[in-house]
Amino acid sequence: MPTRLRNRTDSRYAAGKHIFDEACFLMNTAQAIMGMSYTHRFPPATLLEGIEARMQVLVGEMVDLRCEEVHNSRILSSIWDQTGKY
Repeated sequence: MPTRLRNRTDSRYAAGKHIFDEACFLMNTAQAIMGMSYTHRFPPATLLEGIEARMQVLVGEMVDLRCEEVHNSRILSSIWDQTGKY
């Protein structure tokens, strides 16, 4: 069981890194889109709305990862309480 928990931890870390990388990309893209207004080339509002919608999905995915992390931590604590070892 601890091996599975460790594998899940590694998987969560990779997923979290992917989410963070995508969020950084989206923020840079949004900044570039907003910068277009300074050159009087107004971007379609739907571009920013699409980025906002994707960011909301990413926030939801991060919340899910955190909930899974808490759940696994409780499982590991239970194992520790029952066996006295990790």
